[in-house]
Amino acid sequence: MKPNLKGCYNENKAVCYFQEKGFEVFKKCQTNGIMDLITFDPKTAKVQGWDVKTGNRRKDGTKIARSVRNKNFKSQVRLLYVYDNGTVSEALTRRSRQLAL
Repeated sequence: MKPNLKGCYNENKAVCYFQEKGFEVFKKCQTNGIMDLITFDPKTAKVQGWDVKTGNRRKDGTKIARSVRNKNFKSQVRLLYVYDNGTVSEALTRRSRQLAL
């Protein structure tokens, strides 16, 4: 699959992932924006921006870490990884990693 088509395909997988969880999902209207999706949780009224990335692994199996497109919006935009096998994974924020320790 062409790389640009893979990105569009994975964004659509991400939309399905959030809709299955009960979120309202809004896709971007332009090709180069600071985020790919905005979700709204009707239960908590929480709004969250998402940057969808294709998940990749090194030869040894470790994840390749990505970062959000625009560093100025790092606190408002979270990463969502979509892997070739169909799994979707929300990247942990630095704060949630600290709380887990």
